[in-house]
Amino acid sequence: MRSVTPEGLREAIDRFRIDGEFIGVRALPRGHIHDTFVSQWLVDGNTRQFIHQRLNNEVFPDLDLLMSNIHKVSDHMVARLGENGADGFEIMRLVPNRNGNPYASTNSGAWRTYIFIENTESFDRCQSTEQAFEAARAFGWFQVQLHDLPAVELGETLKNFFSSPHRY
Repeated sequence: MRSVTPEGLREAIDRFRIDGEFIGVRALPRGHIHDTFVSQWLVDGNTRQFIHQRLNNEVFPDLDLLMSNIHKVSDHMVARLGENGADGFEIMRLVPNRNGNPYASTNSGAWRTYIFIENTESFDRCQSTEQAFEAARAFGWFQVQLHDLPAVELGETLKNFFSSPHRY
């Protein structure tokens, strides 16, 4: 993917329903599929943050299907657990674009936005057996929350993407 200009980034951010006064944005140089940025906003005297990702349509060519899956899973989780999650887990929630869709297309590419989950850390590799255990616990918890989401409602974005035996 080509680099994102500051103007292209701001155009993308402005496509989403975010209230408040824009403070700034920084790159989040993590991950290996999408370009990720974090913006800060002043809302009612408090700072709120949002994650913006430019989607890599070379890896995921069917962005409508990808975002439909994410939207369905997120909505399912909110319906089960409420807006704030449960059991110490929060739900990644999409911010709709100004037309109510889960992503927006701009001259710089397709973008999605999430509410930033504060006071969290992510790791590319486990640093200890305790971290590996917590990652496995979180994945198991997530799977349990989806047990009643009919798999036929989700589309296969990549061949064998949902195949545990293939991934193993």
